[in-house]
Amino acid sequence: MTPERPDPERWQARARLASRAVPSFHSFIGFGNGILLFVTFAAVGVTFNLVLDVVMRRVVSPEVRHRAGPTAAVTVQVLATIYAVLVAFVIVNQYSQLRAANEQVAAKAADLSAMYETSRIFPTAEGDALRRSITSYTRTVVDRSFPKLAETARPDRVGDEKLERMFTTLRTIHPTTVEEIAAYNKTLDLLDGVVETRARLVNASGETVPWPLVFMLAIMGISVIVVSTVLDTQHRASHLLILTALALLVSLTLALVVSLNYPFDGILPISDDPLRNFLQFRAAR
Repeated sequence: MTPERPDPERWQARARLASRAVPSFHSFIGFGNGILLFVTFAAVGVTFNLVLDVVMRRVVSPEVRHRAGPTAAVTVQVLATIYAVLVAFVIVNQYSQLRAANEQVAAKAADLSAMYETSRIFPTAEGDALRRSITSYTRTVVDRSFPKLAETARPDRVGDEKLERMFTTLRTIHPTTVEEIAAYNKTLDLLDGVVETRARLVNASGETVPWPLVFMLAIMGISVIVVSTVLDTQHRASHLLILTALALLVSLTLALVVSLNYPFDGILPISDDPLRNFLQFRAAR
């Protein structure tokens, strides 16, 4: 039985797929993610709460506060419940997308690792060239492509060139034995997986939830704080303590939503550890 020869048209179609850019929907704002973002949101929230309390003390008389207190309490309860449900839904959705992106990175590292080991079946010169192209592409992804996605949510041109070079290097291999042809076809399938994970990671670099939804959450959080200032606690220190805690909670949850909306640059960024482990423990051999 004659072994199946590699199809050049199949290679060309996949090479075109590798070079196709997958644009993100929005670019990053560049606002300080991570610890700075949380500190900023917390400071703004607490300051807003204190200024609002002073204004409300001057505008709303104690008599009005006493009469409106029960209604304000019920309103705060309803608004806070809706806000908590929406925030929980958004955060769970964002974290699910973050986990899916991390799984794509792990799959990419697994495909590259399998390609690296499979290349040992080819003749020494051709296998060495393919392994060098795999290592070069992986280093570019770690050093350039991921930082570029974090900064602009757009694919890195150099990384795409390295990906195309892997296809070009694979095309120079001319398998002759059954074992080599099987290894060639397997490598081509694995390279398909690398292309697919690249596209998915580029798409994942955009915001995980629409910004109008984030703005709606912010408006609801501010509404909860504003209505809470009308509560009649009849104790100034306790009133400020309750409102400050509430404002801090709203601010930090909003900061978490905004941070998770930057998958490559937020407080829980997509990890490139699988790729680094590949470079350290396998490609370094």
